[in-house]
Amino acid sequence: MDLALEEFDHALDASADLPKAFEAIDKMLTDAGDWTGLARAYRRMLKRVGHDAPGEKLLSLWGRLGEICLDELGDTESAIAALEVSSSIDPTDMNRHEQLADLYLEAGDSRRQDAIAELLLCSGRTVEITWSGTS
Repeated sequence: MDLALEEFDHALDASADLPKAFEAIDKMLTDAGDWTGLARAYRRMLKRVGHDAPGEKLLSLWGRLGEICLDELGDTESAIAALEVSSSIDPTDMNRHEQLADLYLEAGDSRRQDAIAELLLCSGRTVEITWSGTS
């Protein structure tokens, strides 16, 4: 398997526009349960395609990386980072905003403001904060 992965990796280094090669890497690493290797493969692929890749491609790669980090590796912070990028690519996906809000709440008090912001975004409501103190 290592040789096949290496060959697919070299092919993708030469041309990132080989979806079948990346699908093969994904399948082999998933079947082997090599979640760290799979997350690494997604990061390498994101680096290969760059920021100028079509939005759908980036959305798919970042979204899957977030799922791997969260569901398979238990790495909440990496999942949050990947989902934040996904959310910036497609800000209309309210399910992703809700998922981010949940993850922020799980991360603790330091991320509470982030959770509130995501929940407000999901609700489509704006909040006006007024100061009623005296000067």
